[in-house]
Amino acid sequence: MQQTIKNSQTPEFDTNKTQTTPILYREPKPTEQGSPRFQKLKADILDFALFALIAIVSWFVITLLLTAVFGS
Repeated sequence: MQQTIKNSQTPEFDTNKTQTTPILYREPKPTEQGSPRFQKLKADILDFALFALIAIVSWFVITLLLTAVFGS
């Protein structure tokens, strides 16, 4: 009875196969590069409206606080 002693627990594989493909990088297509103009414009308008609303509410609250502290 002949036995071989292995010191390593690493499994043995039949062949050395890589998981990479020949194409490592590919430029994105124009359809993959971004959202349409209308969606971007809509998001920009919504962001500006939200900013304006927060600015007006903040100004009003600060004005009320200053009026309450210092009087009219």
